[in-house]
Amino acid sequence: MNINETVGIIYDTIFYGVAYFNRKSLAMHPDLIGTDERTRFFHYNNLRSTTHVPDPPDCLLPLFYYNNHRCSVLTAYFHKYFNYFSDTLADFYSMLRDKSRFKKFVMDYYFHDTFNEKELQKLCLSEGQTVLRAAEILSQIIEIKYHSALFYHFNEMVDTAVEFLTQLIPFIQTYRSRRKTEALDTLQKFMVDDIQLLVKKRRLKLDDSHEVQLEKQVYSVCHINQYIVADFCIGNKYIFVLGVDWSKVFSHALNPPHVTMQSVMTALGHPVKVEIVNELRQQDLTISQLARRLHLARTSISRYVQDLLNELVIVRSRKSGPEIYYTLNSTYLRYAKATFDEFLDQAILDSDKAL
Repeated sequence: MNINETVGIIYDTIFYGVAYFNRKSLAMHPDLIGTDERTRFFHYNNLRSTTHVPDPPDCLLPLFYYNNHRCSVLTAYFHKYFNYFSDTLADFYSMLRDKSRFKKFVMDYYFHDTFNEKELQKLCLSEGQTVLRAAEILSQIIEIKYHSALFYHFNEMVDTAVEFLTQLIPFIQTYRSRRKTEALDTLQKFMVDDIQLLVKKRRLKLDDSHEVQLEKQVYSVCHINQYIVADFCIGNKYIFVLGVDWSKVFSHALNPPHVTMQSVMTALGHPVKVEIVNELRQQDLTISQLARRLHLARTSISRYVQDLLNELVIVRSRKSGPEIYYTLNSTYLRYAKATFDEFLDQAILDSDKAL
């Protein structure tokens, strides 16, 4: 397993600033509903309470601003220009010091829905009326005292950002170095067969013919940004970015599988498969136990169980000696129910119209 520490360091560094300025918005993130605030900010709070970590200057708020609809502009810039497989911290700083490109990106990020290309160019040149309009728009979400530097002192703001990040990163590195075991455990959880199957089928949208071995890909672990599940690809090579608590919001982070009526019927359209699901409603069972309960050969049950595994209707729950226990995948069942409900509601509506 290849581990790229740099990506996790930068993610944690950026997210520290995001959490500092936007704690309330982060607390309302839909994927985290049901987790208490203390849990959500455990590593952020721990870092701040155990070390003298510098606070980001107020003028940097526009770079870290987050409102639950999209990532911060600094995160977006990092995504666009950083090579996750080969770039270093020095490359990250160089990205920021490319002030002309960075400013163009920031202005486009905030104002591409409002200004045309020519107006964005004027904005980058800090031309009068265009700046006043932009400042008025941005003031609806960020107080003017926090964003004036964005328009009139951008280069100085970037210098301040680089200085702050240079001071912060050693604290992040030290914090991470003390938690190497936790990071390794995070990666090991991701290597479980059923998780790999879910990632391939639902996130990467790969079928069984694709020879992508996830254990041979590149990984980075985040602590402060502890719920993230992200992937980036070049050719047939992937890098996965995982928060230490990624599994708590796994079904959200992976995006809902596209469950259609056809796929549900394929997954469950056999009496034996339905009986297996019925048995697993009561308790987790092994193939041998299912074979005895359904009075079928173990080889037959194995084939149906494999089909259900491939469609993620069931997953492996635990291993006891040579036997593997299987359990229902409640996430899949919820999506299947929603698909059936939508199909039947539409069928009833169409039928009523035809009367």
